[in-house]
Amino acid sequence: PRALSICLDTPLTRAARTAAGLPVPEGWGVRRGGEAPRAPKLPAIVKPAAEDASHGIDDASVVHDLASAWARAREVAARYGAALVEELIDGREIQVAMLGRLGVQPELLPYGEIDYSALPVGAPHILTYAAKWDERSESYRRTPAIPARPLTASVEQAVRDIAARAWIALGLAGYARVDLRVDAVRGPFVIDVNPNPDLSVGAGLALAAGRAGMTHDQLVLRILDLATPPLTR
Repeated sequence: PRALSICLDTPLTRAARTAAGLPVPEGWGVRRGGEAPRAPKLPAIVKPAAEDASHGIDDASVVHDLASAWARAREVAARYGAALVEELIDGREIQVAMLGRLGVQPELLPYGEIDYSALPVGAPHILTYAAKWDERSESYRRTPAIPARPLTASVEQAVRDIAARAWIALGLAGYARVDLRVDAVRGPFVIDVNPNPDLSVGAGLALAAGRAGMTHDQLVLRILDLATPPLTR
């Protein structure tokens, strides 16, 4: 419950990640009727501060100047109560699915990656609501989740370390997913922590489990087992 509560509040999640020493893109929050505390690094992405599943995210969420950033933030805050304006990290998007118990180092499943290469020239490389959920949309068809392509040894080690630390810092348990963007110079940044990602057949968690040799039934049984307190003598 603690992890679910924290991770639904993006500014709170950012604070927890920062306190744990995890790399996060620079950003700030705007509440309905509030003012922007400072200028963001550009380009930036503007999204609801307390939503998940890409609600409120479309191509116009990516802004390239301060006027657009502030206008979009006011619009999103008016509709959803609060907005988050965050530096858009330009790089590969890696998804790390994990299984484990509360407070224990998790098992990391083989990574996934969002392939943006088929998007039209100039289209922002983000997972919009349509890209996630509207199977009829062009963005859905052009942003497939694929097995992650090879990473350099240093980046791979950083990804593993960051994901495992996020698990402990945010109190994740059972199953979860950490999404990262890999900047070519600065390395990986955490862009999202999902404490209860989609568990359905064909979703990212099931695909990751499949890459580890698990069937969907085996994945569900494993999660149920992890939810059972370990036996003590």
